[in-house]
Amino acid sequence: MRLNIVQRRRKLIDYGRLRQGSIASNITSKKWKIDIADLTLDIHRVIKQLNRRPTTDDYIKHGKYPISTLFRLFGKEWDEILATLGYKTAKNTYSYQEVVEELERVAKQLAKLPTLHEYNQIAKIDADIVKRVAKTNDWLEVLATVFNIRVELVEQVLNLNHVYYQEQLTKLKTISDKLKRVPSIAESIKYGIKVDLLMKRLNKKWVELLALAQINLAPRLAPEVAPSTSCLTHRSISKEQMLEDLNLIAHQLGYYPTELKYDLLGSYWANNLKYRLDKTWLGIIDLAKSHSFNILAERSMLSQKSCLNKTILEFFDIPSNKNKGIDLDKYRF
Repeated sequence: MRLNIVQRRRKLIDYGRLRQGSIASNITSKKWKIDIADLTLDIHRVIKQLNRRPTTDDYIKHGKYPISTLFRLFGKEWDEILATLGYKTAKNTYSYQEVVEELERVAKQLAKLPTLHEYNQIAKIDADIVKRVAKTNDWLEVLATVFNIRVELVEQVLNLNHVYYQEQLTKLKTISDKLKRVPSIAESIKYGIKVDLLMKRLNKKWVELLALAQINLAPRLAPEVAPSTSCLTHRSISKEQMLEDLNLIAHQLGYYPTELKYDLLGSYWANNLKYRLDKTWLGIIDLAKSHSFNILAERSMLSQKSCLNKTILEFFDIPSNKNKGIDLDKYRF
């Protein structure tokens, strides 16, 4: 009985030593003891976590094991590893048209120009491939090139902290201070605020824009002077405003936009214009061109009348007081 106890103690000691040696061995050479099954499970985990096909950079960031270990144990490149695990291998080459179509698809799904992060979340073509096809590593330049939009305009659309929006909000605050009350939407537009564009790009309601501009919504004079918050967001947009906005975007681009491009840059939505004007997009563009021509013609007529009036005054040597104007009773033509 005594011998059995001794033997059992020796066995426990030997087992302990063996276990410590095994643990130490695993710690010092863990990266050499990893099984392909472990790597496979981890790749599946990363794919499930990201909910998309990961790049090597994705695995380096989210994976448990060194990327070099994957390459060594699988003996394959990243795309081939994913193909082995049953994931579709991405094409290595894409045409420029395929890149354009993919970016347009993503932009249409998001209803906005995508940031690099947003693109990576839902795109089917790797961003590195898109950059290579567009021949630039700068994402803003990629969008500018593919969508044929000035890079300054792309930056304005993507950067919600852009100085343009800050200037607009500052101007809105100035209008409020001058009026000594909360301005209406119509008043703000009259004084040059792009209200609809701000609400669309910043994804804010009118009341929220006022708050961003640090305007106190409490009436500053009398309750009947300042508009109530309940009616601040209700108004009808005229057809003329829509056509003017389309012409503005055309002026910024140097050409009339497609429906998608107008959705990305305009103050309204292409479907709204088609519904309100009851025309196809090409018909709306023709109407906008005509609207622009009429405005230019009116401005030209006003300029001619002004010049003609000045000529008559100079011809008859009629004095004109800047404060009082011309005495029409004295000078009858």
